[in-house]
Amino acid sequence: MIVLWPNKGNHPVVVLNDKDKINSPITLSKRLLIVENQENFIQKQCTLHFLQQQFPDFNAKNLDIAHGSGNAISNRLNKAFFKQYQQIDCLLDLDIGGLEIFKNLINLTQHKNLNFLLPPCADGLLVNSKISLQESHLLVLRQYHQQYALLQPVIQLMTKHKKMLEQELYL
Repeated sequence: MIVLWPNKGNHPVVVLNDKDKINSPITLSKRLLIVENQENFIQKQCTLHFLQQQFPDFNAKNLDIAHGSGNAISNRLNKAFFKQYQQIDCLLDLDIGGLEIFKNLINLTQHKNLNFLLPPCADGLLVNSKISLQESHLLVLRQYHQQYALLQPVIQLMTKHKKMLEQELYL
């Protein structure tokens, strides 16, 4: 089950998925934005405004927004859902959980246009973050850095500051 703000909708809808079939009350758009945290998902306009400020080429046209609901978005039953999209962008926490979600999406979808959105302001926000990386986190980060090239910029930034970041700070 995925809670989704449809491209031209003013209220979220629920999309039900199983291994082979999608049951959606709306026609899906061409692009998908996955937002991990509920607060950022609910404040859709603020989140879109933030992305437009951080990424000058970010465009909200033909964009559905899915609530990541933590790692629930990477459930294998959602595989057919992801195939409907030409592009999937992910706005995730800069922490082990966010990296794990993205890793799981890479493995599940094998999507050719899957992106981890790393806002330019993250460097400054990490400086002031109160969430420190632990030694056990560094082991996971090294493993992900070696196995997932798309995560390397995020991991380098996190290890540079030895900190993690919750995406609610983007609001």
